[in-house]
Amino acid sequence: MSGQRSQRKAKNPRKTWERSREEVSDESEFESDQTEKMDQAEALKAGLPSISSDIWDVKQELRNGLTSFKDELKGEMKQENANLMQDIEQKLTENHKELQEQRTSITEAQACIAELEECNTEASDMLTKLTKQTCQMQDKLTDLEARSR
Repeated sequence: MSGQRSQRKAKNPRKTWERSREEVSDESEFESDQTEKMDQAEALKAGLPSISSDIWDVKQELRNGLTSFKDELKGEMKQENANLMQDIEQKLTENHKELQEQRTSITEAQACIAELEECNTEASDMLTKLTKQTCQMQDKLTDLEARSR
């Protein structure tokens, strides 16, 4: 069957001419497409240095922006750290002063307590002495009363 078809095609010269015309048209379209693609590739190659340069510029801008941001952040953090250290130092000084005042107060309280303990000891001794004297006087009184009767 395929042999008969090829014979039919060959027998009709008009169809053969039209096909060859279509083939030529297809080839010229193909060549046109190839030429267009090559032109696009060349245009792309011509634009690559410009694109690379633009990418490099953006990269540099980002790098510079990040560097300045980092420096700014570092400066702010140093300032915050200095302020924090100053606040801590101030609080520490206040706490130290308050601790000294409390130590002084405790020392004074201890001195008062020591005085009171000494007075208490003296009073206890005196009370003991007076109690003994009272007992002795009571005994003497009892003895005198007994003798006087």
